Amino acid sequence: MTQLLTFRCRSKTFGIEVGVVEEIVPVTRLSDIPSSEAHLRGGITVRGQIISLYNFRGMVGDPSLLSDRRELDALFAEREREHVEWVDALRKSVMEGTPFREALDPTRCALGRWLVAYETNDYNVMRLFEKIEKPHRELHELAPVVLDPAMHGKTEAALEIVERGRSSILEFFADFRKTLVTDLRELALVLRSASGQSYAISVDSVDNIRELESEGLSVATGEFHSLPVVSRVWSSENATVLEVDRDYLHMVADRHAKAQNFQGETSAA
Repeated sequence: MTQLLTFRCRSKTFGIEVGVVEEIVPVTRLSDIPSSEAHLRGGITVRGQIISLYNFRGMVGDPSLLSDRRELDALFAEREREHVEWVDALRKSVMEGTPFREALDPTRCALGRWLVAYETNDYNVMRLFEKIEKPHRELHELAPVVLDPAMHGKTEAALEIVERGRSSILEFFADFRKTLVTDLRELALVLRSASGQSYAISVDSVDNIRELESEGLSVATGEFHSLPVVSRVWSSENATVLEVDRDYLHMVADRHAKAQNFQGETSAA
């Protein structure tokens, strides 16, 4: 039986032997560590000690979490623009007394359709998207109010309602997009190499500890992952777990430590 701590990076589930994980900490401010290591992000402070943090996404060929979030922000900016156009159309209908032809149902407008269709494995993005529902729904609920025949002859009052709704949703969008690219909530798995070197890898989220054979997963006999950081693939009909090669990670960390020690000795000489 193989016991792995499973974690996520983008849409993939990885696992690493439980025994090599010392602790799990949030990724906070990084310290600069000069190095030629391709995936070294810098240093994080753990229990008063600065240890090297490696970009695990980069090791498996994925873009950084920040890059993913910026791409998502660009998509959301387009949805925001479309929704501002929805509000502008509502204002025009109120001012000119013309029919309002945009979607009243919040699930049928451009933003609503996009939210329904969008899929992600990022738990933090899911949490953020859940916060959109209420202000988005409330904005759409303004349309029947300002277009109600009872509002005829009360154009200024109706426009004031529309402007309050517009200001509210734009303020929400601004806060949402800022949070999207700043509140990454990455985690660091703190590991210890065979030589005693402490270091960490950054991951999107941590799932749980899995005893793979007891869950019906077995070592795959088909296509194996070609990346050196992955030692083997566990799979079943419902799940795939890429097991991390601890020796490869230890080798990277030890190589960097030796290079730092050599530079220190050279400087001292």
